Amino acid sequence: MALDYIYDKDFTAGILLAFNNNVIRYKSSTAGVTQVKSEITTNGFTYTIYPDLNGWFWFNFKSVKSVELNVDNYADTINPNILSSYVYDWSSKAMLSETIQFKIYLSTGVIETSSRSVTWFNAYANLIDYKKNYPLYNFALNTLFVLKQLPLVKYWAGYPFDISIYNYSTTNFNLKNNSNGINYTFTTGYKVPRLFFSDGRTDVSIEDVIPFNDGFNNVTASSSSGSANFLVEKITSSCNGHYLKWMNSFGGWNYWLFNKGNENISTKELGSLNNDFQNLADTISPYLSLGTESSNSISFIQENITQDEMLILRDLLDSVKVFLFTGTPFTKAENTDWIEVSLKSGTFRISNSREKLNTLSL
Repeated sequence: MALDYIYDKDFTAGILLAFNNNVIRYKSSTAGVTQVKSEITTNGFTYTIYPDLNGWFWFNFKSVKSVELNVDNYADTINPNILSSYVYDWSSKAMLSETIQFKIYLSTGVIETSSRSVTWFNAYANLIDYKKNYPLYNFALNTLFVLKQLPLVKYWAGYPFDISIYNYSTTNFNLKNNSNGINYTFTTGYKVPRLFFSDGRTDVSIEDVIPFNDGFNNVTASSSSGSANFLVEKITSSCNGHYLKWMNSFGGWNYWLFNKGNENISTKELGSLNNDFQNLADTISPYLSLGTESSNSISFIQENITQDEMLILRDLLDSVKVFLFTGTPFTKAENTDWIEVSLKSGTFRISNSREKLNTLSL
C-alpha cells in the first residue's frame, strides 16, 4: 500500500531552503493495522521515528540538512584567476540533490516503502522577508536564477567580485548586456557555477568579453534551463573604503564597498598574580601581569541606501560568514587577502518611515 503524505511544503515541486523548517507528516494508508515505527534514509543516514497518538509520523529536515550542507564551516576555497577561467564550481557548497527513502514497519510484519526526490539549497528566509518578498524568483527545479535576494548586482571595479547562478541543465550559459547588445557564452558543466567578473585586476576582467557601462546595465543570463534578468550596477571605485563579502541567504556571496570608517583597538587585561612578598623597600611590583588581549574593530556609516540596497545589506546582519578584504585594490586578490570578521551585537535601523533613503551604521 502507499503512504499518505501531508506537507508544509511540496517536497517534489521545487527547491527547498535547508535552513528553514521543512516538516513532513505521513502515515500508512493500510487500514486496521498498527504502525510500529518508521525509518527515513537521507544522504546516507537513517533516522528512526515513532507515530503520534493519531498515527502520524512527523519529521523536520532542518535539523539534519543544515548540518549536512555545512561541510567545511562555509569555507570559500575558490581562488579565481580570470586568465584561466571566469567560471568555477560552487555546486557542492550551494545545494544537495537526493532521493529520500521512507519505510513504515507494520505490526503484521509488512514494511511499506516510498521515496521522494528532493533538492536542498544552502539557503534560508526569515519569516517577515518571506511574507513580504518571496518568491522573487521561480524556485522551480528545472530553471535558471541568480543566487541573490533580488535581481540587483553591485559591481565595484578593481575588487574581486562574482555572482552564483543556478543552472539546472549544467549546460553552457550565455550572458547578454542588453544595454549595449554584447553577449558571451561561458563554458560550464556545473549546476551552480560562480561567474567571476574580476579577481581584483582591471587590466583583465569579464569586461574583456562583455563590457559594462558605468551605472546600471540590464543583463540577461540564459541557458537551455531558462533565463533570468537582473541589473548590474558598475561602480568606478576608489581605494578609500572597507570591502566586505558575506554569504547571503541563497548560499551565494554578496559584496559591498563601504565608506571609510573609524578603526579602533580595544584592550582587556588577562589578569594578574599576587607578587606582594617583600618589604616596601624591596618591592618593585606587588603583582605579575598575565598580559593584555587586544581586538580591532571598524565602525562606519553607509548613507543614501535605497530600499533594494537595504534588502541586500539585510543579509549581512544575518550572515553566518563575513570577510573583510585586506588586499590591494586593482591588483589580483588571493584567498589570504580575506580575513573573517564578525558584526558586533546591536540594534540596526533598516528602514525610516520619514525618509526615502536609509542609513546603516555598523
